[in-house]
Amino acid sequence: MKPIKVTHTNLLLWNSLRDLVFLENKDFERITINDICKRAAVHRSTFYNHFQDKYDLFTFGYRYYLLQKNNIAIEKQFFYPFTIYKMLNEQIHLHFFHFNYCDSLHALIYKLQREEMGRMLKRLVEVGYHLEIDVHIAVDLFLSIHMTFSEQIETGLLNDEEADEIFQKFLCKPLVKKNTHV
Repeated sequence: MKPIKVTHTNLLLWNSLRDLVFLENKDFERITINDICKRAAVHRSTFYNHFQDKYDLFTFGYRYYLLQKNNIAIEKQFFYPFTIYKMLNEQIHLHFFHFNYCDSLHALIYKLQREEMGRMLKRLVEVGYHLEIDVHIAVDLFLSIHMTFSEQIETGLLNDEEADEIFQKFLCKPLVKKNTHV
């Protein structure tokens, strides 16, 4: 993942889009650059000085919130993802890290989540873990389980701690091993 540039203007624009999507429940496809700029009190040309389009802005916002995980140990991020998401959601006062997005954002969010899962698995390997399966298969497998568990959490069939426990027991422990020799 390429580093993101966090500026005051970027955050103004992101907060505007975030509020339109998540607080006002506007359909992402119907939100215009003018809507975003008006809410942020930023000129349209300024928007284009920072972002290509609203998808680029959403990508910035998603990655910006993922940066909040950087001060958390990679093992905790990976083995307790649902507890971490709950904590981040509470910190940002927004239910952002689960999967109930409007249809037009699913492909983009899935792409961003695949990147994040790949980054986490590679980081685990760097700190002394071994994957029992190919990293590309692991990314898809872990992400599909994340999506399933997130849906279960959304519907109230699981809580975050239960999801983490099942995730560890049936997926992490069999497929991610700590190297015993260095």
